[in-house]
Amino acid sequence: MKNRTKIIVGIIIAISLIAAFFANSEVPQNQSFDEVQIEETVKEPELITEDIEEPSKETPALEQKEQEKPKKTEEAAKQKEAEPVIEEILEPEKKDELTCTMSVRCDTIIKNIALLDVEKRELLPPNGVIYPEQTRVLFEGESVFDLLLRETKKNNIHMEFVKTPVYNSAYVEGIGNFYEFDCGDLSGWMCKVNGQFLKCGPSDYILKDKDKVEWVYTCDLGKDVGEQYAKE
Repeated sequence: MKNRTKIIVGIIIAISLIAAFFANSEVPQNQSFDEVQIEETVKEPELITEDIEEPSKETPALEQKEQEKPKKTEEAAKQKEAEPVIEEILEPEKKDELTCTMSVRCDTIIKNIALLDVEKRELLPPNGVIYPEQTRVLFEGESVFDLLLRETKKNNIHMEFVKTPVYNSAYVEGIGNFYEFDCGDLSGWMCKVNGQFLKCGPSDYILKDKDKVEWVYTCDLGKDVGEQYAKE
């Protein structure tokens, strides 16, 4: 009888231990111990993944250029902002310039070469033109003499004159190394404007727009360069 009681007590204790074991385990309800054990056996082991740094690669040249473009664009933009803003200044409309033409000739000497000093014959231009007719800018208030002085200096042409400050007048004695009386007693330089010989000194005549100035050398007191002047 006592042995039976011990056996029963042992069974109860065993059942209690088993019950306590299953109560503390993570076996879900309605799932047997065998099924849990099978699932744990079949379950694949977890893979432990670690971040593996890829070996550094050099940036291809093309990709590097693409990366540099935004930097260059930003630098150019900053530089442009730093530059001072220059406003376009419109020049005022230029007024029409005053012009006139001028020429210097001594072709009458060629026709009277026998009267010219021998020493000066080699200075004579082949066609007798010392300064061909050219259109030049005319400055306001400029006289016939002022124009001659300016152009002979500019073109390195010899010109000699006598100026009288009291009367503010000038007398042209020689141009191109040819003086009065070089080709006879009636020879010398004369000037006409728009086809008319001046009746005043060259420094007294103020030029106008489109005037035509001609310096000519006469060997016969003007008859060989304009009979009308000679008659007067």
